[in-house]
Amino acid sequence: MSNTIRLFFILVAAVFAVPALAQTLSPQEVMLAKKWKLAYYEAEGERIDPTPDQRNDVMDIRKDRTVVSIESGGTQHGTWTYEDGRKELVVVDSASKDRMGLRVAALDSANCTLEFKDPDGVLLRMHLVPF
Repeated sequence: MSNTIRLFFILVAAVFAVPALAQTLSPQEVMLAKKWKLAYYEAEGERIDPTPDQRNDVMDIRKDRTVVSIESGGTQHGTWTYEDGRKELVVVDSASKDRMGLRVAALDSANCTLEFKDPDGVLLRMHLVPF
């Protein structure tokens, strides 16, 4: 009887351990996984301060690999992955399934700089600070 109970607990522990292992984040992902607020944009070397509508823009990158983006009062939900070799944060919108690759140009506990090209091919940098 005790072997059966022991086996049961081992199986239960294994079932719960597998999802926990799948959610393991790299050190870079741990730094990314927080709520970030827009500080300013940069385009062609020029600083662009947020408009009044953008001052409350937030990107909430969560440890469960979901993301909530609040831009100009609108909210989008999605999932994210991080490709360390390319230093790329990939966000997939839950509703539209659109995929956006953002290069992580700088990342530490006090700031995150994400780069992407707009539809006209202009390189934009989003400078984010912890919320």
